[in-house]
Amino acid sequence: MRRVLLIASGGGHTGHAYTVYQFIAGRIKTDFIVPENDFFTVKKLKGLGILYPVLKPLEPKTPLPRSIPGFIKAFIESRRVPFHEYSAVVCFGSNHCIAPFITARLHGVLGAVVEDVMRIVTPSRAVKLLSKISNYIFLSWPEQKKIYPKGIYVGPLYENRVYEPKNKGYILVVTGTYGYPELVDTMLNTGLDNLVIQTGRDDPEKYRTKRPDLTIFDFDPDIARWIAGADLVICHQGRTAVDAALTYRKPVIIVNNPRWIRAQTVLDTYLLAEKIGARFYLWPDKEKLLRDIRSVEQWFKPRDYPNGAKYIAEILSSISF
Repeated sequence: MRRVLLIASGGGHTGHAYTVYQFIAGRIKTDFIVPENDFFTVKKLKGLGILYPVLKPLEPKTPLPRSIPGFIKAFIESRRVPFHEYSAVVCFGSNHCIAPFITARLHGVLGAVVEDVMRIVTPSRAVKLLSKISNYIFLSWPEQKKIYPKGIYVGPLYENRVYEPKNKGYILVVTGTYGYPELVDTMLNTGLDNLVIQTGRDDPEKYRTKRPDLTIFDFDPDIARWIAGADLVICHQGRTAVDAALTYRKPVIIVNNPRWIRAQTVLDTYLLAEKIGARFYLWPDKEKLLRDIRSVEQWFKPRDYPNGAKYIAEILSSISF
């Protein structure tokens, strides 16, 4: 069986990789390159294939000059990956994929990049760079054609449904890998007693002491179970919004996190919200959130798109490596 490497770079990038895995599992043997010491990614992908750790040089708060030694180390670690055993490597964005992707291409491995579903009008730096040496450029939205004229539009990537959607009476608040304290504090201050909150690396214990009656956790690799049962999902700019809206057809409120200075722009996030039928806020606002929570039936209109992960899987399966 042919073997493909998916670069799962943490957070939403891991979600993208997992989504493609869902559609190629059983057809192509799949393994993963993951960030070194990324517990969340390892837990998400454990048992699905071989996991090769490579350092992620640049975290959201890492000053650019300090990332140079990290990139050198990432290239050294990438040399340990047995690329000669693989037919293709797929990058889903993030600086983490730069070193292994370039190393794979130097070994003659076919390369594909996938532009982020959260990027509508601005490119991700890693994909823009690596697109110059890629065999395939897959696009989530037609607007991305202006950036990548040779790209192939496949549609937004969203997870294959593994649970039947049900409304179990709770509001799910998702803050991603690094957390969003201001959003969590705002939601706690609403006084709502039906919240389920995911905090990421922001310690959940400090919130449990404030509201011991609520379900609060740092991470769950099966976050889809929580999404499927939610009445409403409130999150920062990230792929949870896409999975909630398109996989499970849940109403979504996206609250922009200004700490993500290297992520998609505010305009990208606003346009994404429009595309998936979500509400968009620049900053957590308790009164506006309560208003939209109470009027969700008036503004929520589900959207439908072809699943880009399915088309990527079909293309990878049809290529003669």
